[in-house]
Amino acid sequence: MSSEYPVRADTHISESKSLALLRQSLPSHWIIREVGERDYGLDIYVEIVGVDKRLRGDLVAIQLKSQAKVEFSKSSTRKYTTLYTIKRATLNYWLGMPVPVFVCLVCLSTERCYWVNIKRRYREGAYSRTTRTQLKQKQAAAPNPAIRIEMVDNFSLSHLNRFLRSYEIERKWPEIEVAIERGLTSYTSLGPLVLMCKRNHPKQHCSTTLQYLINSHWETFRTLSMYLEGGSPTDLSHWYEENARYAKAERLTESYNFYFHTVWAMFNEMLNGYRDCLITAYDMVTTTHKEYFDQRFPLLRTHLESRPLTFLADDWYPRYFFDEYENETKHPEKLFFEDFTEYDRVLNDLLRS
Repeated sequence: MSSEYPVRADTHISESKSLALLRQSLPSHWIIREVGERDYGLDIYVEIVGVDKRLRGDLVAIQLKSQAKVEFSKSSTRKYTTLYTIKRATLNYWLGMPVPVFVCLVCLSTERCYWVNIKRRYREGAYSRTTRTQLKQKQAAAPNPAIRIEMVDNFSLSHLNRFLRSYEIERKWPEIEVAIERGLTSYTSLGPLVLMCKRNHPKQHCSTTLQYLINSHWETFRTLSMYLEGGSPTDLSHWYEENARYAKAERLTESYNFYFHTVWAMFNEMLNGYRDCLITAYDMVTTTHKEYFDQRFPLLRTHLESRPLTFLADDWYPRYFFDEYENETKHPEKLFFEDFTEYDRVLNDLLRS
């Protein structure tokens, strides 16, 4: 009998081991589904199952890679490694997927599994061909995009929440980017809106139009705070309950529209954090995620550069919250529709605080 037999390839052994290690790293109640069809850049789907064991359709697509030993940078504050084996066609395929896509890199020697959120890094411009820094020029000239994976992003039990947080932001991203656009384009109306509400008696209820505007600002603030700043503002329904309690305590007619007492309480809780969120959003659109937002909302940055927003706390609060500029703000309903031009001559010298 011949001594010739099939020999199992090392790559197949590595693939099997890396999948086994990933299974060990993920919570045992999560579901891992291997892709049975021909591989076009995805190996498995992971369905995230809550601690209550309920399946809610939280699905993640994963491309699995492995190395005998993963070498991380030694000089960087946040240690990272870089993959150059992903083709740009594959990257484009991932970006078009309707679910979040992660690359998982398994270190076979340490048995650790590391990950990167592909769409988040894309929004940050990591895979851009047009970024002008010297490092990016080298990457742009390379045939494949550079996939950077940070050491802190791994599937160890102590770091799993980082993955869940990244997934949740990715799942909610369509809502987040709409909130960014809505918040920035409606910010100039926020001050006059606050002023109009502050000048009304607390036991008077607001109009339906004001109610809708206030609700819209709160929902925008809540989305941005949760997903950009890690905050946890209360749900809008809380304020309807508060309004009902106030009406009952003051023996007022129950009103679905808020009394201005409730509106003031909302503003007290919202305004400072809301402006912080909008500063973050402003920086994303004009600086850190500029290329992405230029594609997603082509005219947004143009408008912001034409009429830059001023976030000066030492003027905004006296003007709109404490109502100290009576000569300039006699008619807040007019200010609602006008550009704020007080700082136009010195706009380039101002710092946002």
